[in-house]
Amino acid sequence: MKNRDLVMCLYWLPVKLTLPEIVFLTKYIDQIPFSEVGNYIKHEASREYITELKKNWFNQYEKEIHWLNQRSIFKVFPLDEHYPQTFLKLKYPPLLTVLGSVSILNCLSLAVVGSRQPSSWALDWMRRDFHKFINSEDVVTLSGGARGIDQEVHRTSIACQKPTICFLPSGLAKVYPPTLLNWLEPIVEAGGAIVSQFSPYTKIYKSHFHKRNQLIANLSRATFVVEA
Repeated sequence: MKNRDLVMCLYWLPVKLTLPEIVFLTKYIDQIPFSEVGNYIKHEASREYITELKKNWFNQYEKEIHWLNQRSIFKVFPLDEHYPQTFLKLKYPPLLTVLGSVSILNCLSLAVVGSRQPSSWALDWMRRDFHKFINSEDVVTLSGGARGIDQEVHRTSIACQKPTICFLPSGLAKVYPPTLLNWLEPIVEAGGAIVSQFSPYTKIYKSHFHKRNQLIANLSRATFVVEA
């Protein structure tokens, strides 16, 4: 396994890594016995967790690394060329897996979110006024792929032939919600991206919504709530 893949597995455990730790481990992790990796991590709970593991912690993720390597999916680390600059300000910057364009991650973006059960008024407004706005502005939309307003945002951008970014609360191999599967190819073909901070086979958990929303809020220049 390459150094970057080892660090990505470490992050997936999950272990909280600061930017300096990610940079250091990416360079030297292959020279450190796996039982001693915890010595290089400041976060106490993460350090203890790694130290107490009785097996090679990266073995459980070999299948997932292979899954990524067999597909056109980018692994984006802090300080990589296309890594979002705003994420570098986070205490524990995430490692990203990206299906689609990585270059748009630093483009001007507008987060648009709203109800999973929008009213007919909200949907009419999206299809009329929001469509006109997206058609006339050079902006990348950003949302969470949830049914309702989120998916309508992605649909509108695709209809206007504008890129849109979808952040998942799950891994790329376990896309949630399932209805979003129909939008993956159109999003990529429109120059957009589907992004996850989780290992490919990670299923949805309640806490993942908060983590996903944090990235949406940090990446976007502004957030527009259609209906809530």
